Amino acid sequence: MTDLSDDALRPRGLWAALAGVMAMAAFFSVYSPYAPAASTWSPPWPATPEAARQSPWAGWSAPGVLLLEDSQRACVRLVAGHGPTPSVAWTTAALPTQRTVMVRVVWRGEGVVHGEQRYQTARVTLCVTDAEGRWRYDVPHVAASLYGTREWHEAGRPLVLPDWATTARLAVTHGGVSGIVEVADLSAVPLCRRAEAPWITGAWWTVWLSGALIAIWRLRLLQRRGGRAVLLVGALILLAVTMPESWFHPVELWIGGQPTPADRITGDAAVRNAAVTPSDPRPPPATLRRPVAPSRWRAMIANMDLHAAAHLALFAVLALVTARCFGIRLVASGTQWHRSLPVVAGLLIYGLAAELIQCLTITRGPGIRGAMMNWLGTGLGLLIAEAAQWGTSRFPPADSPVGPSLRPPRL
Repeated sequence: MTDLSDDALRPRGLWAALAGVMAMAAFFSVYSPYAPAASTWSPPWPATPEAARQSPWAGWSAPGVLLLEDSQRACVRLVAGHGPTPSVAWTTAALPTQRTVMVRVVWRGEGVVHGEQRYQTARVTLCVTDAEGRWRYDVPHVAASLYGTREWHEAGRPLVLPDWATTARLAVTHGGVSGIVEVADLSAVPLCRRAEAPWITGAWWTVWLSGALIAIWRLRLLQRRGGRAVLLVGALILLAVTMPESWFHPVELWIGGQPTPADRITGDAAVRNAAVTPSDPRPPPATLRRPVAPSRWRAMIANMDLHAAAHLALFAVLALVTARCFGIRLVASGTQWHRSLPVVAGLLIYGLAAELIQCLTITRGPGIRGAMMNWLGTGLGLLIAEAAQWGTSRFPPADSPVGPSLRPPRL
C-alpha cells in the first residue's frame, strides 16, 4: 500500500475535471448527433374507435385492450389478467433506409407487477425477422419498460434494425401479472447521423482521453504500487460503457430468458403478407422459449438488472483497488482524511464521466440511475476496503511484526 503524496491530486485538477464533465453534460443536453431522417415511419396512433378500425395497428379486439375517450386524453388501456397477453402491434416489411430508429411512447402505469421473468411486464419492443422468417430476439429490441405506478411520461430510445432484417414489428404489450397500462402515443422515427457528428464525437473523445492521460501522469499510476490495477479496472469500465449493446444483450437473454411468438412467420409469404390488417383478431401470443428456472437463485438472477449490477460491481472493484493503491481511510485523523478526500472526489467524478461518455454511442445514453449506481458501487468498494484495513489492524496475522505472536510457544 502506498500513502498519498502531497501533490498527488491538486484541487485545481479536480475542478478542471469537474468543469469538463459539466461542459459535456451541458453540450449533449442541447445537441444530438442524430436527426430525424424522414417523417414518422409507423402509422399514427389511433385516438378514436373509428380510427382504430381503419388503422394498421392490430389487437383492438383482444381481451384486456380498451380504447378510452372519456379521460383527459384519448389513450389505449391494457389490463393484465385476461388470459392472452394484451398487446397492440404493427408489423411491416417496408423497412426504412435509415436503420437507426427512435422509438418513443407516452404512457402511464398503475400497479404493474412483473411475472417470473423480468421481460414479463409492460414493454415497448421493436422486433425483427431474418430471411428465414424467424423472430430474432438476440438483438436489442426493448425500447421502454414500465414497472409499478408512474404518471404520464415519455420514454424510449434509439434502436438499430440489422441489415439482414426483413420484417419489423412495433408493439406495446402488458405481460405483467397485474396492473393497468395506458398508452397515449407510440411512434417510430428513422434517424440519420448529422454531417458534423463524426468530428464532434472525435473531438470529445480526444478531450476525454487527454484528460485521462493527464490524470495517469499526475498520479504516477504506472510507477505507483497498485496503480496498474487501477488502470486495468478503469479501462475495463470504459470498455463496458461504450461497447455495442448487441455484445451484452445475449448474456441477458441467456440469464433472464426471452419470449418468442408461438405463430412464427415463415417463407417468402411473410414478406408479402407482413402488414397486419385490422381484421386480424390479435397479434401472436407470447410464450416462453424455455421453462422458468425452478431454482430460487436462478430466478433471482433472472430478475436481476444486469446493467445496474455491472455498474455496481465494476465501480466497487475500482474503489477497492484505488483505496489500496492510495491508502484511503474513511475513518482516520484529519491529516489522513484531508489526503484521502481528493481521491474519493476523483472517483465520484469518474463515475459521472463514465456515464456521460455514453453520449458518444448510438443506442446507449446517460441517465441519473446509471450515475447513482456508479456512486453506490464506489461507496460500497470504499466501505469494503475500510473494513479490510480495520480487520488487518485489529487482528494482525500471526507472523506480523505488529503485536504479539498468537502462535503457541514451542516446548
